Amino acid sequence: MISNTTPIYYKESVGRKEKILVLCVDVDNDIGKVGLKTPIIGRSEVLHAAVQFALTKPEDTDANALFTAINIYDSMVKEGRNVEIAVVAGDENSSVRAGMKIRSELLHIKDITHVDSVILVTDGAEDELVIPVIESILPIISIKRVVVEQIRGVEETYILIGRYLKKIIEEPRFSRIFLGVPGIILISLAILYVFNLLQHAFIVTLFIIGLTMFVRGFSIDRRVAAWWEESPIIFASTLLAALSIMIGLILNFTYPAETFTPRILGQRIKLVMPFIMFSIAVLLGGKAASKTLKKDIKLWHEVVGFIFLIFLYKLLASISNLLESLPTYFTLEDVWNLLFTKGILHWFALMMIVITVLTAVFMFIEREILREARRLRSLRRMSLRIKLKKLRRHRA
Repeated sequence: MISNTTPIYYKESVGRKEKILVLCVDVDNDIGKVGLKTPIIGRSEVLHAAVQFALTKPEDTDANALFTAINIYDSMVKEGRNVEIAVVAGDENSSVRAGMKIRSELLHIKDITHVDSVILVTDGAEDELVIPVIESILPIISIKRVVVEQIRGVEETYILIGRYLKKIIEEPRFSRIFLGVPGIILISLAILYVFNLLQHAFIVTLFIIGLTMFVRGFSIDRRVAAWWEESPIIFASTLLAALSIMIGLILNFTYPAETFTPRILGQRIKLVMPFIMFSIAVLLGGKAASKTLKKDIKLWHEVVGFIFLIFLYKLLASISNLLESLPTYFTLEDVWNLLFTKGILHWFALMMIVITVLTAVFMFIEREILREARRLRSLRRMSLRIKLKKLRRHRA
């Protein structure tokens, strides 16, 4: 194997007094699988780790990246630059945890070595995850991607294919796509066969492949994982609400109706209304629980939301009753009369008044609480300044 380093960009304006960190990043933590713990700092430690890793997993591109980082470090030392070398690793199961771990380790390295900038050495895998994390801490002045050139030959090709197949089976980031998606397709085809719906197999296969491409293309899986780690309560409540709305819509579309009349529309609103109310209530409850745990003063938003939901339920029930009362052929005057007789306009006016008054009251209370909190902080700062002045006078 021949290691070929390909630079993406490089800035020559690096002063001799600036301390540069040659950083090798292993996103999926292959280094951790051989018993090495990161961060690894210093040439001798990185060399020891590179030798141990290469002896354990000689076919892995991370071994080439480690030796490339050492080579860059040595060449920069010969040039007389102030340079340090280190290795950080992420997580094999979660890109979110990988980014957080890399960030934590890099902050630790920065505190110890006091470096000013980074030369990033990577095997090219998931650079889009690593680069923003590093740039949020230190500027990147150069990126080296390590490309491994394979010797040509039939036997070597088979060996290489075998190694890639092993990667596909063993590494979660590959197995999810190359094993998970075909597995879902095969299970779907089996279910279609059991229910004698195999004629829809092509459409189902296209849907699964398209959904996978959509999710991966827009990084929806990473965003969902980040959302889950940020607030599991809101994530779970959103999923439950979406499921409830989906069930309501399915029931609505499968509702038997030969003609579309006001009466049928009223019945459909009554059918889907509990699912909509439940979905909104779950979302509000999830947000309220999250804000309660965080002791967020804006919890009153959800309180007003629940009150609004009660009025909304009454309004939708009244509207559905109105539609069921309308004849097949009706006039605008019929609708206007029913709006008054059913009390819909009265409920709407009452809802607007109550929501407006409650919002104004809660906003006033919030403003007063924040003002009092600012006043207390100001008093604490003044008290601290007075104590410091007294302490200085006492020392003088």
